[in-house]
Amino acid sequence: MSPEEKMVEAEQLMLSGVSLAHTGAVELIIENAGLKEYIKNHEFESAKLDLIFNPGQENEGWGDCYYYKNDEPSTLSNEVVVCGGRSGIINAKKERFVIDWNNLIFTQGPYATGWGASIGKVVGKIDNCTFSNLGNTRMTLSESPRDGHNIYAKPDGQISCTGNKFLSCGGNTQFAARPWEQVMPNKISVILKKNFWSDCSWNPVGHGGGGSFNIAAYCNTEEGTDIVVEDCIFHNAIPYPGLHITKSEPSARGVIALWNEAWYPPKKATDKGFEPDAKYYFKSLKFNNNVIRTTEPDRTPISIKGCKDIEIKNLKVDYIDYDGKGKHFIKIDEDPDNPNKATRIRIDPIGADASMLFGGWVVQLRDGLVWDAKE
Repeated sequence: MSPEEKMVEAEQLMLSGVSLAHTGAVELIIENAGLKEYIKNHEFESAKLDLIFNPGQENEGWGDCYYYKNDEPSTLSNEVVVCGGRSGIINAKKERFVIDWNNLIFTQGPYATGWGASIGKVVGKIDNCTFSNLGNTRMTLSESPRDGHNIYAKPDGQISCTGNKFLSCGGNTQFAARPWEQVMPNKISVILKKNFWSDCSWNPVGHGGGGSFNIAAYCNTEEGTDIVVEDCIFHNAIPYPGLHITKSEPSARGVIALWNEAWYPPKKATDKGFEPDAKYYFKSLKFNNNVIRTTEPDRTPISIKGCKDIEIKNLKVDYIDYDGKGKHFIKIDEDPDNPNKATRIRIDPIGADASMLFGGWVVQLRDGLVWDAKE
């Protein structure tokens, strides 16, 4: 057998091993977490894998697997994306970037990664992909922490994610649009359906700050951003280490945050001369038919700032060795100075023995909870 034939055979054996390990890991997480019935009820599907290995550049730990320097359209399927120290897939973020991804596996190479996908001015869809263990520096050559965000997207219109699995990633699934960093789109729509998060956003530190919520949306726009999260499962079982060390140790964190960041700009924005701007807001959130299984998190699971129309329906909540006390389950517009406060809230039904902090008022969660500013 020639050296070339040996390399081909070794690659085929490696891909078979990756496929088997991936399938086994997903099945084991689902079984150990008691999620079989939820997965069945939510009709998650596992696509058949026909894998292609793309070696990542190292560049002393700061490389990528795919780099779209000209923002050319990206259609990818049935591949293993071995992330470099910077990312698995990244684009130049200068022109509109159209994506159509299906059945990809994002994993790490010799270095922990900052982002599975770091994509800007993006529209399109990400379906049936798996993001696994990103940002974990153990058993890598990395000497400094990485965030391990599975998706970091700056949408330029509509982006959808359907049927994806996010497993033990240090960072979050983040959608951002920041006027001090970019030319803002007039309208953004983010649609997340039938996705599964397990123990993500655990990272207390990273190159950009670490984890916070499984989903983090900081993408408010002038015409109002719409967020849809439906038929998803969130499983957070990493024990809360306590307030005094939560920023230095892994922990269960929040589930979803919608913050009109343009009204709460960080210091790096104000240093550039950006002042709080009320013209950017979230138009609506539909958070329906989801399951949250969590131990005690280090923060409120659902945090919303600056969304006009909020709908939370058919939410099932299972606590893991936790009574749900000590933290509000939902916070809405806790800052009374926010100019884009909610005008309509509907919560029905909700399976959570917990409270909500709304505009400084504590409200016990219950079925049929409706509030309308006009009434």
